[in-house]
Amino acid sequence: MGNQKYISTTALSKLLHVSTSDLFSLRGTWVVWPDTIIRELELMISSKTTDTKYLNATVLSQILKVSKLRINPILSELGWLERDRKGWVLTNLGENISGKQLEYEKTGIPYVTWPESILNNKSLIETFKQINGGILRWEKVTH
Repeated sequence: MGNQKYISTTALSKLLHVSTSDLFSLRGTWVVWPDTIIRELELMISSKTTDTKYLNATVLSQILKVSKLRINPILSELGWLERDRKGWVLTNLGENISGKQLEYEKTGIPYVTWPESILNNKSLIETFKQINGGILRWEKVTH
């Protein structure tokens, strides 16, 4: 196995306080793992537990001070989503800016939520400045 250090799946699961099946679902079935995997998995796990707040179209429309019926068509013009089956689906561009594709449980109609950080997106800011005659009507989010 050369100079690289390895750790067993059981030892890794105990170290990270996750089940062995969770490890397998993240990276596949391995008997031993390169010791560099610890940092990789810590990053993956911490990115899943971040407290990113997601906004649906209604909340976003309230923040942006625009009708809830206008918000998705505006986001569609930016190329972030498109109309589908009575709802809205993410485009590749929408995925790139961390939109989340979801469906209503009862109806299966697709919809999208956006991370709060989208309020700092230059394209969104410029679009709403044009809509509002050069005035930005909301405060940019700072963290």
